Amino acid sequence: MTDHVRPDPITICIVDDEPLARRRLTQLLADLSDIEIVASACDGRDALGKVSSHKPELLLLDIEMPHVDGFDVIETLQTTGDVTAPPLIIFTTAFPDFAAQAYETGAIDFLTKPVQPERLAIALERARSALLARDAMARLELLQSRLDSLRRDRAAIELQNPIWVASRGDMVRIFPRDIDHITAEGEYVSLHVGENRYLQRGVISRFLEEVDDPELIRVHRSHAVRRDRIERTSRNQWGAPLLHLSNGAVIPVGRKYLDVLKRL
Repeated sequence: MTDHVRPDPITICIVDDEPLARRRLTQLLADLSDIEIVASACDGRDALGKVSSHKPELLLLDIEMPHVDGFDVIETLQTTGDVTAPPLIIFTTAFPDFAAQAYETGAIDFLTKPVQPERLAIALERARSALLARDAMARLELLQSRLDSLRRDRAAIELQNPIWVASRGDMVRIFPRDIDHITAEGEYVSLHVGENRYLQRGVISRFLEEVDDPELIRVHRSHAVRRDRIERTSRNQWGAPLLHLSNGAVIPVGRKYLDVLKRL
């Protein structure tokens, strides 16, 4: 028995041109709780249509059928790529001589008609194991894709030098690109982010060195602004320049930073 149980039943399509053979397989599968017959096909062409529409996980596929036989069905499934997860194959046939050729196609088992319950049980157990392996591989591939995405996100975050600041007992992550302007307040710097303000212990010069963002520009001994937040300049009543930011703040420009204002 398999070590794990799939949460969903195995979906099966029975393909056989003989109605009695289809009926026998249906009866043998009827009492199995982890099996769901989603389709039944009477020939190869019908089987290809049912696989495309129902996407079964397993085909119980007769080899000898008119026009399009079981081998033709496999060849078509392998070449068209119509199904992203092609079904597993268990061949059924009245001719044991086909066994070697059937396994060469990649079938997981080969049953001789009339199909016996014990032999069918063995074939289904192989299918369960193969599907569990497929599920595990799919989960690994999904996890790998998510890990790759997470690694890219982490790398992008690290390049943005996130800053963790205290806010009402919580720690909040902010990015330098979101800071509108910075104001020195004693032993702290005040980070203005939209409508929020966060206090960070330290001096403004050290903070700017650590953040190392060329778009955050020192314009006063107590102020730094983000370049793209500047909307216009004006002068106060004594003629000193002022910067008007997009968030409504008005920031003075210190005398020693007038050359910075000219470059801006």
